[in-house]
Amino acid sequence: WRCLFHFGRSKVTKDNAISFPLAPTSRMAQYGRVEYWNERYQVDKECFSWYQKYSGFRHLLTSEFLSSGDAGDSPTAGFPDRKSARVLIIGCGNDDLGESMLCDGWVGGLVCVDFSSVVIQQMREKYDGAFHTSLKKRFDSEMQMGAKKGGETEDDVPFIGMRFDCHDVTKALPYADGSFDLIISKGTLDAVLCSAGSRSSVRDIMEESCRLLDKDHGVMVSI
Repeated sequence: WRCLFHFGRSKVTKDNAISFPLAPTSRMAQYGRVEYWNERYQVDKECFSWYQKYSGFRHLLTSEFLSSGDAGDSPTAGFPDRKSARVLIIGCGNDDLGESMLCDGWVGGLVCVDFSSVVIQQMREKYDGAFHTSLKKRFDSEMQMGAKKGGETEDDVPFIGMRFDCHDVTKALPYADGSFDLIISKGTLDAVLCSAGSRSSVRDIMEESCRLLDKDHGVMVSI
């Protein structure tokens, strides 16, 4: 497995750029406390995307790029396409990253995790059965149109959808070894680094990510 760190804002446009004032040091010191985030999400329920939108780094999430090794490294075994890749988003917050990926064809299973029970409940209500039913109808329609042109059908590409689980990503997660092909951390490591015992916590996150990723082609992307 490999970990890719994406710095900066490549391919930023007026539609995906995110600008916000720097948080005071006193507030950043609270980022490791679940109480802080529960209180924040109870008050601020608007979707917030840390650093950049999905469209700003979408070009990095191709099978070709995720299968290629860095200079001097051997390539990772073929990364599955977005229709079958199993994705874990750690520290999801109320970002619409999962929705954007699902609507872009990442239908092989999206698991979004956060330790705030408040935001997880909000996201479950937002992306409920009605949302998935509507999206699956669109997906099936697109598959049927593709099948008429000789492409795959909905039987070939199952629609698994997205779910939200409440877990602390600095601790062991209840998923089997090799459960995911891709893990995305968007701002999560930065938030953890603001808290006490950050080095140990980040090491725990990386070790757990290593366990959860497919050993042949798994990739972690940290933004």
